[in-house]
Amino acid sequence: CPAGYVCDDTGMYKGKPCPAGHWCDKGTATVSSSCLNHGILDASYSSLDTCFDNSTDDFGLQASYLPAQIWAERHLMPLDSDSTIQPIRGKFCLEESCLKYEDENDLGVFDKSFDYSSTGFALRRPHPCPQGVYCHPGTPTNMTISAGRASLFQCRDGVHCPEGSVYPNGIGSCKRGHYCRFGTRKPCPVGTYCPNEYTFEPLPCEPGTFNLMIGQAECSVCPVGYMCPSYGLRDPVICPPGMVCSRKGLASPNIRCPAGFYCPTGTQTSDPFRNDTTLRPYACTPGTYCLAGTGSNEVIEGEVSHAQFCAKGFFCEAASVSAKGSGPCPPGFICEKGTANPRPTPKGFFAEHSGTIEATACLPGFYAPTIENKDCYPCPPGSSCSLEGLFEAEECPPGTYRSDPEIGGFGSCIPCPQGTWSKNWQLREKGECTRCPTGVVCPLDGMTAPCSFDDLPQPFEPVVNFKGMPAFEYEFPIETMPQPFT
Repeated sequence: CPAGYVCDDTGMYKGKPCPAGHWCDKGTATVSSSCLNHGILDASYSSLDTCFDNSTDDFGLQASYLPAQIWAERHLMPLDSDSTIQPIRGKFCLEESCLKYEDENDLGVFDKSFDYSSTGFALRRPHPCPQGVYCHPGTPTNMTISAGRASLFQCRDGVHCPEGSVYPNGIGSCKRGHYCRFGTRKPCPVGTYCPNEYTFEPLPCEPGTFNLMIGQAECSVCPVGYMCPSYGLRDPVICPPGMVCSRKGLASPNIRCPAGFYCPTGTQTSDPFRNDTTLRPYACTPGTYCLAGTGSNEVIEGEVSHAQFCAKGFFCEAASVSAKGSGPCPPGFICEKGTANPRPTPKGFFAEHSGTIEATACLPGFYAPTIENKDCYPCPPGSSCSLEGLFEAEECPPGTYRSDPEIGGFGSCIPCPQGTWSKNWQLREKGECTRCPTGVVCPLDGMTAPCSFDDLPQPFEPVVNFKGMPAFEYEFPIETMPQPFT
């Protein structure tokens, strides 16, 4: 039987045309086919599709087995930028391919009156027309040619032509979520969508959307905490540090992190006081300040996207918005760079003005017995403050006094004048020095006791060693003079 024809009965003098939707090689001996009638264009053909749809808008489940909230709390993405994409979600449809008979090219026929094996060639079944093309009746070959009725013809763009198609429109339009180039149906790949029927070219997802699934009629809307800045995104981009992505479908962040707070990646709200999420702004730590748009609590000086130290002379409580923080350091306190709480001046030091960076030591003649001093106290009468930075006044020793702080240099005690003496401590004026009584003298300044006869120097009397005891030299004659006493 010639190509393009079917000889399915005995005694035939002329073959039948190959059935529509098929092509017939030489020796085709039956019109039996495993293909459904794809020439019937009605609503029932949609039931031919066998599809499995596990689509979801959750980008975490599109790329992994963990939901998006888990990834958001970790400030991570399911896939690395260089990961190989293997879609696990979407609409997966089986193609309407025809069944393949084992005897398609070697049809077994039994006839008592004829031995078919004697012909030297095998009998065949009709072959279904390949996907993407359609076949008129009597098609003899599976080669597509441009002219002639008995040939394979390319289907139109935007229509679905499965195996065994009869018409240029195949079995109808390419359904949403798929695209059909020259009748061959394919699911829309990741990063694209096919919103309409008769689509022959998938569309890239627009900014604000993404898609990591196949066979989608719509792209997923970018979730809160993420942005989708470009076309054809397979997964969203986590909101950058210092910014807030508080709405769905954003192509770029919509809010800067408020001043005084820092926003890590994936921040979903600009309200730092929300307690229903961890993806919120956090107050900058005491001792630092944060400008609007700060993304890290780590201090890197000069980097405005990081927290900065509070300026010298000022202190910064939590959530400070400028280098001056909560204000200048009050008097009696000092504030070095990065001060969270003003530090009181130590004993012996003072800070007279606000905004003091370093405490000043009390001058000689003054002292500061406590902390948090705005000024130093004059050294009290009866004591001396001869050094800088004293927090305890030194008592004037016996033989000295001190009254007016301005007298006596830098707060030193003054000796009692000649003619007076004192055995007491802390004399507060010169009048407290005791006048020398009759019969004694006080020839020096600062005497602690008056001079008497016993204090006068004695004449020198040479002594000798007489039996181990001292004895006056004049008591012995020269010839029996003992050795000198030492």
